[in-house]
Amino acid sequence: ALQGDTSEAHELYQEGVELEKGSIFGNMALSWFNHDIKNYDSALEYAKKGRDLTNKYNKKTGSKLDRVLRSFELCMANCYLNIGAKFHDEAMSIYQKIRQKDCNNMMALHGIGKILSARGKFEESIKVFEEALELDTRDHISKSELAWIYFLLENYEEAIQLISEAIEICDGSALYHYQTSINDFAYVPLDHNSTGENRRDKKYAYSQFISSLKLDVQFSKSFTYLGHYYRLIEKNPVKAKSCYQKAISIDAQDEEAGTQLGEFYRSSGEKDLALGIYHAAIQANPRAGWALRQLGFFKLADGNNAEAITDLQDALKIDAKDVSCWEGLADAYMREGRYTSSMKAFARAIELDPSSVYAHFQIANIKQKLGMFDESIDQYKLTIEKARLKGDQSHLPSAKGIGDCYLASAKEYFYSGFYGRAAELLADGLLIMDQTVKEYHEHICLWKLIGDLCMTATLLPNYLHLMPLDSIKNLIGISRRLDLDEKLHLHKETDKFGLNLCENSDADNILNLDLILVLLTCGCFAYKYAIVLGGNRPDTAPPLWYDLGITYYKIFESYSRKDEASDSLLSSGYINAAVKCTKMALKFEPTNSNFWNALGIITISVNAKISQHAFIKAIKYSPKNPMIWANLGFLYLIHSDLELANQAFLNSRSLDPDYPLAWVGLAHVANLWGTDEAPGLFEHAYEISGGHVLDADYGFASLAFSQYKKSSTFHKSSLISPLFALKKLVEQDSNDSASLNLLGLLYEWLDQPQKSAESFNGAIMALEQKIRQLEQLASVQYDEGDDEKNLLSSKLNPFIKKLAYVQGNLGRVLCGAGDFDQSIKAYIEALNLIERQEDSESLSMMSFRIYTILGAGLAYYFSDDLVNSLKMFEDALEKTEGAMQMLEQKRSSDDIYGIGEVRKDVAVLLSQVLWALEGEEQRQMAREELFKCIEENTNHLPAMFGLCAMGLLQDDQTLIEATLTAMNNLPIKITDKLDRNRDVNFLRSRYFLLQGSIEEATDSLSKAVLLKPHDLINWTSLSSLLVSTTTPVASVSISSTALELISNPRSSAAKNLQIEE
Repeated sequence: ALQGDTSEAHELYQEGVELEKGSIFGNMALSWFNHDIKNYDSALEYAKKGRDLTNKYNKKTGSKLDRVLRSFELCMANCYLNIGAKFHDEAMSIYQKIRQKDCNNMMALHGIGKILSARGKFEESIKVFEEALELDTRDHISKSELAWIYFLLENYEEAIQLISEAIEICDGSALYHYQTSINDFAYVPLDHNSTGENRRDKKYAYSQFISSLKLDVQFSKSFTYLGHYYRLIEKNPVKAKSCYQKAISIDAQDEEAGTQLGEFYRSSGEKDLALGIYHAAIQANPRAGWALRQLGFFKLADGNNAEAITDLQDALKIDAKDVSCWEGLADAYMREGRYTSSMKAFARAIELDPSSVYAHFQIANIKQKLGMFDESIDQYKLTIEKARLKGDQSHLPSAKGIGDCYLASAKEYFYSGFYGRAAELLADGLLIMDQTVKEYHEHICLWKLIGDLCMTATLLPNYLHLMPLDSIKNLIGISRRLDLDEKLHLHKETDKFGLNLCENSDADNILNLDLILVLLTCGCFAYKYAIVLGGNRPDTAPPLWYDLGITYYKIFESYSRKDEASDSLLSSGYINAAVKCTKMALKFEPTNSNFWNALGIITISVNAKISQHAFIKAIKYSPKNPMIWANLGFLYLIHSDLELANQAFLNSRSLDPDYPLAWVGLAHVANLWGTDEAPGLFEHAYEISGGHVLDADYGFASLAFSQYKKSSTFHKSSLISPLFALKKLVEQDSNDSASLNLLGLLYEWLDQPQKSAESFNGAIMALEQKIRQLEQLASVQYDEGDDEKNLLSSKLNPFIKKLAYVQGNLGRVLCGAGDFDQSIKAYIEALNLIERQEDSESLSMMSFRIYTILGAGLAYYFSDDLVNSLKMFEDALEKTEGAMQMLEQKRSSDDIYGIGEVRKDVAVLLSQVLWALEGEEQRQMAREELFKCIEENTNHLPAMFGLCAMGLLQDDQTLIEATLTAMNNLPIKITDKLDRNRDVNFLRSRYFLLQGSIEEATDSLSKAVLLKPHDLINWTSLSSLLVSTTTPVASVSISSTALELISNPRSSAAKNLQIEE
C-alpha cells in the first residue's frame, strides 16, 4: 500500500480477514483502508462489524478497548458523512456521542463542522471550526474548511487568506492548492495594480491548479476545475473536454466533471458517450445521485418521460432535498399529463427552495393548462415577485402567461354569455402587455398576444368603454418606431384612417364603432411588428400574415358598417390589404386549408369566383372540415343558388352535427324556400351554439315571434327563449337596431311595457346615430347638386323608414302603459318621418300612416284631448278611404294590410269621440257614422254595440230593439268569432234591467251559460248580476263555479284568462 499498489494490499487484507474473521485489527485495517480509497459502503460494513466485535470482546473480557471502539465509530461517521446528505443525521449522532466522551476529538469536530456547512448553517459551522483552531492553531483541516465556507459566502479575501495559511502548514496537500485555485478562479479583482502580486489574476488560479496536479496527479477535482478554466476563461472546449475526461477516468463519480462532459457529448450528438458516463458513475456507486439525476434529465430531454421519472425518483431516494431533481421530476410528470403529481413535485421543490422562480412559474403554467385561470394569474404574479427579488423586474414568461390567461379566460366567459367580465379581462390583458412591452418590445410572442387581445375585444362592441384607450395608443406608438409598411411592402395609407381616429379621440368621446377600428388598427400594427421581429421567417411568419389578413378584413367590415356611404377607395384598400396578406401566408404554406378558407371569406363579397375557388381549395386540403363547407354554403346562399347552398350545409352538418353555422345555413335556405322547418332549425342552432352565434339568435327570435303572432295555440311562455337569445345578441352589439326593435316587440307581447320602451328607445338611438353619420359624411363628400342630393336621399330613406316604424312601435307601447304624452310625441315623430319618405304614397306606407294616425288618435283620446283625437280619427278615416280606392284601382281583392278592417274600427272610434264631445250635433254625427259603418259592413258587431249603448244611454227603445234584433239574427259562428267578450249577452241583460225586469235579465245570462258552460265571461257576468240583485246564496254558488273554472288548468277559461300585473 505504501508503494501505491492499493489493489494488492486490499486483497491481502481481505485474505487475512477471511482467515481470521473475528480479528478486530483486520476489520479496523480494512474499514480505514476502504475509507481512504473512498469505498465508503465497504468501509462502513467493516467498521460496523469491527464495532460489534469490539463490544463483544469488551463484554467477554471485561476490559474496555475505548480507543479501538472510537476508531470504528469515527470511521462509521466519516462514511455516513461521505455517502450522502441522507445519512448526515446518523453521522452527526455518532460525532456527538464521541464528543461526549472526548470533547476535544478533532475528527469529530471536523465532521460536525462539515455537516453543518453542508446544511447551509455556516455560522454554526464556523464556530465549530474556530473551536478546533483554539485547540490546535496549526489545524490545517479547519483552516481549509473555513476557507471553503468563506468561499461559499463569497468572502474571497478571507478564504484566500485561510487556505494560504493551510498551505503553509501543509504544503504537500493537492486539495489545498486546488481550493486556492478555485478561490482565485471565482474572485473578481478590485484592482490588479494595487499590489505587485498576481494572486487575484485568473492566471494565478491556473498555476494553482497545475501545482495541485504536480502534488497529486490522481486528484480529479484539479482536472475538473482546470476544465472549467479552459471552458470559461480560455474558451477552449477541446482542452476543457480533455480535462473533464481525465477527471472522470480518475474518479467516475466526479459530479462536476461528469455533468460538464455529459453536456459536451450531448451538444455534439454523442448521446451514447454521455449515457456511458452516467452509467459508469452509477456502476461505481449505485448511490451516485448526481448521475441518476443527470440520467433522468438526459431521458427527459430525449422525450423518454416514463424512464426519466424512474431515474429521478431513484435520485431523490438518495437525496430527497435535491431541488433541481424535484423540478426535473415535476417536468417529467407534466409532460406525461400527470398534472396533479407534477404540481405536488413543484410544491416540494418550493418547500426546499421558496425562492425558486422556475417551480413557481411551472405551477402557474399547469394551472393555466387545467383552465384554472384565476389561480394561474395569482401564481404568475407571485412568480414575478420572486423574480424581482433576483433582479428580474418583469419576468417575461410570467407576464406572457398572465396575458394568455386573461385572453383564454375572456374567451371562456364570452362563450358562457358573461360579456362584461370577458371585456374586463381583455382590458387587463392589454394593460399588462402595455407594461411588459416597454421592457421586452422585441419578443414576437408578446406582439402576437397583443393582436389576439385586440381582435377578441372587437367581439364585444357593447363593452368597449372598458378598454384602456391610453394603453392601446401606447402600443401603437411603440410599434410605429419601425417603418413596418416599408419593410413588409404594404401600402402606407391603409392604416391612416384608424391612426387618425386614435390620435383625435379620447376615452370620453369616442364612439364604439370608432373604438373597434382603433382596436383593429392596434391589432394590425401588432401583427406587422411581430412579422418584422421574426424576419419574415417561414417558421413564424405564415400564421402572422394570416392574422393580419383577417384583421384587415375585420377593419373593412367595421368601416363599411360605420359609414354606409364610406369611401370606396379606402374600403378597397382594406380589402386589397387583406387579400395580399392572406396570399403571403399561402406563399409560405400553400396547402394550409385555414389560409384558403380565409381567402374565401375575404373575397366573398367582392369576387365570387375567387371566393369559390378558395373554398374548393380549402376543401381539397381539409375535406372533413365543417366550417369550410358551411362557408361555401353561405357563398352560394348570397348568390341565391339555394340547391348548392343546401347541399353544402348538409355536408357541413354531416361532418359535425353540433356545428351551429351549418344549422343556421339550413334554416336560411328553408326560410327562403318557405318551408315550416326554418324556425326549428334556427332554434336548434341557437341551442347548440349557447347563444354566441348572432345569426342563430336573431333568426330564432324573429321566426319564433312570427309563429307566435300567426298561431293561436302558442303560449306566451314560448317567447321567453327567443327573448333571452335577443338579449344576448344585444349585449354584444347595442347598435343593432333590428334586434333592439324585435326585442321591444317581444317585451310588448310579454306585457313588459317599460322594458319594451327601453328597447325601442335603444333602436331609435342607433338609427338616429346612423342617420347623423350619413348626413355628416354627405356634407363633406357631396356638393349641393341635385344628383348628390338624390344619392344621399337614397341612402337615408331606408334608415328613416326603419326609424318611423320604431317610433310607431314606441308610441303604441307608451300608450298601452298610460304614458299618453310621450306616446303622442312618438306618433307625431313617426308621422313626420313618413312625410320624408319618397314612397310615402305607396300602399304599404299609407297603411302604416293610417295605423300611426289611429294610435295617435287613441293617445289623444285617453289624454282627454278630444279635439285632436277627433282630428286624427277623421284623418284616419279619410286615409282609409284613399287606400281602399287605391286597392280598387289595382283591382286587388287581397287586402294584405287589413285596411278594410281598420276602416270599420276607425268609424267606431270616431263615433266614440264624437259622442264624448257631448254636443247634440256631435252625437247625431256619431250615430250617422255607425249607421254608415253597418250599412257598409252588416256584420260589424262593434258598430252595433255602439248603437245599442247609445240607445241604452238615451233610453231609445226603438234603437235598442233594432240593434239587439240585428245581433240576434247573426249566425252563431260569426258572433262566437267576433264577440269574444260576450258583449251581446251583457247588452241584452242591461236592456232588461233598465226595463226593471231582473228575471228576464237573469234568464238571458243563464241561457248564455247553458249554451256555453265552459265560458268564464258568462259565469262572471251572471254572478255579478246575482250579487247585486238576489240573495247571497245563489250569487256565492255561481261565483264558486266561476272560480272553479279559473282554477282548473284544463279549462279553456283558465287558459284564456288575462291577468294584469
